[in-house]
Amino acid sequence: MSNYVPQHDLVILQGTTFRKAFNWFAGAQQRRGIELITPGFPTIITITGHGLTIGAVTPMSLFDIKGMPQLNTTDCEAVEATYVTDDTFSVPINTIGREWVDPSGAATWFEPSDITGFTARMQIRPDKTSTEVIHELTDGGGGITFDLASAAVLLEIEAADTTLFDFRTAVYDLEVIGPTPDFHVTRLVEGEVSLDTEVTR
Repeated sequence: MSNYVPQHDLVILQGTTFRKAFNWFAGAQQRRGIELITPGFPTIITITGHGLTIGAVTPMSLFDIKGMPQLNTTDCEAVEATYVTDDTFSVPINTIGREWVDPSGAATWFEPSDITGFTARMQIRPDKTSTEVIHELTDGGGGITFDLASAAVLLEIEAADTTLFDFRTAVYDLEVIGPTPDFHVTRLVEGEVSLDTEVTR
């Protein structure tokens, strides 16, 4: 597996309950040929029986697509694919006015991970070197729960806690830990946290 950690910045609205879900896609790799691309914004791609998870955004690599070069990803990036039907998904790329060359293109992605028995933890700090913990989340009643079907780690920070936040920007990361010694700690995602302070209070 790569040491690359996905970057995702968060915005917390002060005085409201913060909720966010992160899906962990590190299961079996899929590689499928593209059957049809419908131009638009978003662009709709057809792959019969793709098996993408409903309600989740799947990181996906697209390559060898002719006529719509903006859809092709590089080795170090991915596009967010969203389930539309069992045979189609959308990507947030504008292809209006472009014509797909049929046939061309393929897609690769990873299936959801099996997170049965996993635990998770997350901390928000002023910066990476700080010893101060602004807020901490853990599983088992500490603000983190799991959806096994979609390999989702669900975060929740209650309004009573966000009301007390007084930072402007901070940093966070989210780690998952396997149920046996064979699994290492995996940093699932990291990024910056911005606090949108409330006016009505």
